[in-house]
Amino acid sequence: MDLVTYSPLIATKLHVPKYGSDLLLRHQILKEIDDAGAARLILVCAPAGFGKTTAVSQWTQSSGKPTGWISLDKSDNDPVRFWRYFARAIDMAEKGLGKESSSVLHPQYTASAEQLMSVLLEEIAGFESDFYLVLDDYHLIKEPSIHEGLQTLIQHASLYMHVILITREEPPFVLHRLRVRKQLKQLGSDTLRFNEEECRRLFCDQLGPSSR
Repeated sequence: MDLVTYSPLIATKLHVPKYGSDLLLRHQILKEIDDAGAARLILVCAPAGFGKTTAVSQWTQSSGKPTGWISLDKSDNDPVRFWRYFARAIDMAEKGLGKESSSVLHPQYTASAEQLMSVLLEEIAGFESDFYLVLDDYHLIKEPSIHEGLQTLIQHASLYMHVILITREEPPFVLHRLRVRKQLKQLGSDTLRFNEEECRRLFCDQLGPSSR
C-alpha cells in the first residue's frame, strides 16, 4: 500500500448515536435482532420515521456485542472512501474483541478499493468471535461497485461477520441467495411499527402515573 495525502475520515461518523434514557426501549426489536442468529445480513428497511436508527442504536448499546458503526452520507459514494470507513468500523469491532488495530489499516495508508477489499477479507478471516458492522442510511449509496463489493464481502467473508444495513429501500443485492441459505434477517415496516404494548407504555410515559 502506498503512503499518500488524503482528507481524514470524520470520527463522529463512526460513533453509535446515543439517545436520552427517557426514550422508549424497543424490546421487541432488540429481540428480533438478537434472534437473527447466524444471519450474515440483517436488513432494517422502512421509510423515514420508523425509528430504524434509534432501534439499532439501542440494540448496539444494550447487547454488548463487538460492533463497528458508520453513519453514511452522499460523499461515501467514493469507493475508496467507503472502504476506508468500513476498515475503520472493523477496527472498532476488533477493539471490542480486545484485539490490537491492524497495522495495514494505519490511517496514513490508502490503496485502491480492490486492494482494500482484499485486505479486509484477510483481516476478517482472523476473527474467531461474532462481530457486527452497522451501515446507517445505506440508501444514500448509489455507486454500483460499492454494492457489488459489499455483496461479495457478505457472501465470502467469515461467518463471524454480521452486517446490519439501515436503509429506506432494499439494496440492489441478490438477496434470494441469502434467504435460501437462511443468512438473511429482514425487519420491515410491519416489524418496526409500535405494537399494542409499546403504544400503551408510550401513552403512560407521556401522561404520567395518572393514566395507568
